[in-house]
Formats: sequence, C-alpha cells, structure tokens
Amino acid sequence: MKYLNWFGRVLICCCGIAAAWGAWYVVYRESLQAIATPQKPKVTRKLAVEVVEARRDSIDEQIVLVGTLIPAAQTEIRSKLEGYIETMGFDLGDRVRRSDVLCELENQDQLEAIEQARAALKVAEAQLQVRVEESKLAKQNLDVESLLVDRRAGSQQQLETARANYQIAVASEELDRARVTEAQKYLNTVQQGLKDLVLASPLDGYIASKLADVGDLAKPDLPLFRIVDLDTVETTVQVIEKDYRRVAVGQRAVVNVDAYPNRDFQGTVTRIAPILDPESRTAPVHIEVPNSELILKPGMFARVSLNSEETREGVLIPLAAVVNTADDTQVFVVDDETSRVEKRVVELGVSNGLVVEVKRGIEEGERVMTLGNRLVQPDQEVIASVQEWPTLTTAALEPEDVDNSTSDGE
Repeated sequence: MKYLNWFGRVLICCCGIAAAWGAWYVVYRESLQAIATPQKPKVTRKLAVEVVEARRDSIDEQIVLVGTLIPAAQTEIRSKLEGYIETMGFDLGDRVRRSDVLCELENQDQLEAIEQARAALKVAEAQLQVRVEESKLAKQNLDVESLLVDRRAGSQQQLETARANYQIAVASEELDRARVTEAQKYLNTVQQGLKDLVLASPLDGYIASKLADVGDLAKPDLPLFRIVDLDTVETTVQVIEKDYRRVAVGQRAVVNVDAYPNRDFQGTVTRIAPILDPESRTAPVHIEVPNSELILKPGMFARVSLNSEETREGVLIPLAAVVNTADDTQVFVVDDETSRVEKRVVELGVSNGLVVEVKRGIEEGERVMTLGNRLVQPDQEVIASVQEWPTLTTAALEPEDVDNSTSDGE
C-alpha cells in the first residue's frame, strides 16, 4: 500500500515537470518566430521650421536702450506759513493754468496782524511829523542866535546851545524816520504773508498728487500738491562706454511704449553727462519727447532707439536666427538640397535691433533658421518654409533684445 502511494506522488511530479517544459517550449518557439520576422522601420515626423535667406545690404546701427518716462517739468506746492486749509479749488487729475489758485489758508490772524501793523505805522509817522517840526524850530533858533552873534548882540554860549539843540532834533528826526521805515517794512511783510496764504500754480500742468484736504493743517515741510507738465516728457537712459561716442546732443531718438506697441514717438537728445560712472561704466543721456496728445504718461516703461549715424555693408541675418550659448554664438543653416540642419558658430557685428551683421560663419544666400532653431539638432532633416525679410519695428523689441542691439562686434 505504501508502495502505491509513493508511486502516485512520483507520477504527479513528472506530470508537473512535463507541463512546465511544454509551456517553456511554446514561448521559446514564439520568440524565435518573432526574431525571424523583419521589423517595420520607425516613422519619424520632420520638424517644420521657418528660414530666411541671408542677404548683403547696408545697415544703420541703432543703440537700443530702456528707461522710464518722467515729466519734463514738475513741482511740489508747499505753504510758506502754517495754517489750516480753508478752500481748495482743484482735485486729483485736474488741469491747472499758471497762477490758478489751488487753495487758501485761514487768514483771520493775518488780517489782525495787518491792522496792528498799519496802526503802528501811523503812530510812527505821527511821531516823525513831531520830530520834523521840532527840527524846523531848532533850525530857526540856531539861525537867530548865529545872526545875533554876527551883529555882536548875542553870546557865543547861546549859539552853542542852539546848535546842540538843533543837532539833537535832527538826530531824533532820523531815528523816528527809521522807525517809520521799519514799520512800513513790517506792514509789507504781513501783507505779503496774507498773499502767501493763497497758493497758486507756478506752471501749466495737471494735479498729479493731492496730499491734503480742506481742514488739514498746512506746514512748510509738508507738500500739498504735485503738479506735472505733460506737454513734454523725458526719459534718462544709460549709455555704455563703447556707445558713448555715438551719442550727441540734438540726435534723433525713437521711443516706444507698451501702451502703444505699433506707434513710434519722436524724441531728441537734450543732455549728455560729461563723465561716466566709474562703477557701471555708463553715462546718463536725457531724451525729451513732445507729448501734444498727452498720451504718454510718466512712469511708463520706454524703449529708446538711437541712430548712431554709422552705416556699413555686410551679410545680414535676422536677430531671431541667433542662438547664444555659454560657449559661443550659433546660427542653424538648412541645406537647400538635403533639407538637413547644419550648426554654424558665427561672429556678429553691428545691429539695428532686428537684423545683425555676420562677420564670419554665414554666406550670402544661405537659409538661416529663425523659428525652431532651439528645437533642432545638427544633421536633422526638417521641412523649411522660406519667410519674407523682416521689417524693422522698434516697438516689437523686448528688454532682452537690448544686449544684442548694443553689440557692435568691435
């Protein structure tokens, strides 16, 4: 019986081994068949890119810089005297003309001071009149005593006394005359103080800031209004050392702002610093821009393009074709026949902010990649679409383009 049980267990093990071997054999045959079957080639999609033909042409170099618009003229209105604001005629954003009254301070104390000054002046004038009459009388006495002495009818002592009295009268008159002058000056001062309580605009412009209201206490150290003249705005840009010689007073500038991206505003260089900052190696350049439509607002970010008046001829490509890396400057060229990509290391020259001169690495007529050049690899096959030569629009420049636009390859 034990022999039969042992035989059954051996038979079951043999069946399990046979089943496992059969399954392995099936998988093995299928693998051999799969290896023997030829694989279909993997289909890769070609990348569509845009290219522009390099051309030989002349280029006017532009220096593209950035700045912020500010008013050409602005002022803060402060009170010379301390007092409470009684009236206010304008509010934030209102247009004002020169001499328009902006606000008035309480003037009761000043009016009382004026009345007191007038009374003091009258007293001083009356006192002076008394001294004038006393001087006349003393002069008459002096003349009489002098005549008597000449006729030997008077004494020398009486003459000296009359002369001393006259001198005292004249001195008293001069003292009271000075007091009248002082009283008049004080009256003028308090009257001017009354005028100082009325604050007027010193220029034509707009209320840019209103920092107080009726009932507030005005003090000389606290501004009440800020007025800006928007008929002309200006911006200050920093020109680097190598571009300093290309900028001159009276030079034309094109200014663009994000609020009006398709519009150029004409400006003029008005002032140039005579020295460069020793730390940044830059010099501030002031540019004024007429703003008759009042659409340019202080605080707007401005891109400024200066024509350096230097024209040169060379092989030109769009700035969009340039790829800057940590090691070099690259341009990708698409071969006309094979449609394959070739990487070129180039040396750049002057730029006008949209196209750039290539001194080395690109020949006239070669197709440079302007779109997709950051996605391709050398020798990759692409589908190239030839685009029109770009038209310069300074408004399209972004701040990151500034570094390229100021490079002249010297």
